[in-house]
Order: sequence, then structure tokens, then C-alpha cells
Amino acid sequence: MLGERRDQVEINVAIWGVASPSERDTLGQQVRAFLPGFTDDQIDATPTVMIGTPRQIAENVREFRERHGITYFTVQEPAMEKFAPVIELLK
Repeated sequence: MLGERRDQVEINVAIWGVASPSERDTLGQQVRAFLPGFTDDQIDATPTVMIGTPRQIAENVREFRERHGITYFTVQEPAMEKFAPVIELLK
């Protein structure tokens, strides 16, 4: 779709949900409030919601960046505090 311009375009993803494994159900309910019918697998596959330990989330960020060519991630304010330990692992 971008053709020759692909290397000139930056792709951003806004992360609006971050949860530990024990908070999965709560975050899933929040996602489903906006996206009714979304399955756990679909939630796991979206780069806008991160569920896991900080190390798991850091690996997910790396994987999404590599697979989709994402240039940078923007973390929405409600998720910033929970995402902070991930930043340390990505340095």
C-alpha cells in the first residue's frame, strides 16, 4: 500500500490498556465495552492492549514492532504507570 514510501513513513500505535496477568479479566471487560464480542485471542493479538508481566509486554512490543514495522508506541495516560517498568526493559 505504501510502496516505495514505506521506509519514509512512521507508524504509531497508541497503547491504551496495560494489565498484569491477574488483571486480564478486568481489562478484557474494558475492551469488550468498546469492542463487544472481542475474544481473548483477539485482545491478545491487538497491539493497543498489553497483558502480561513487564518482561512479556516488552517482548510483545518488540514483536509488534518487528512484524508490523511500528516505528513508535504512544502510551495513553491511564496506562503509563503500569507501562513504566516495560520502558526500562526496552532500553
